[in-house]
Amino acid sequence: MTTPQASKPRRKRRPPSRHGLLFGSDALYQVLAQLARTQGKEFTTKELARRIRRTQEHTRSEIDKLIRLGIVEEARRERKTRIYKVTESKIADEVLDLPAALTAELGRYRKP
Repeated sequence: MTTPQASKPRRKRRPPSRHGLLFGSDALYQVLAQLARTQGKEFTTKELARRIRRTQEHTRSEIDKLIRLGIVEEARRERKTRIYKVTESKIADEVLDLPAALTAELGRYRKP
């Protein structure tokens, strides 16, 4: 007869920073802030994830949200690598202004 293993307590997720509260998490804020800084440049999820210090999978899920909203689009593919860019749209301009507005109001972003 085997005894059930003691379950390990789940790691509690840190609450988002004041900057990330609007988005539900800091990841989306970090993605938007990075895209606002490099607006007009193409990017891959791999290089974006490296810049914001998140996993590629997590970064990809945030990019997928922005694609569904029409803020980011796939520019092209190089073999299996997808290369994205920010769309030239009013919603993209408005959303990418949010990180600067939050920083102006709340101060510099610091990861919690």
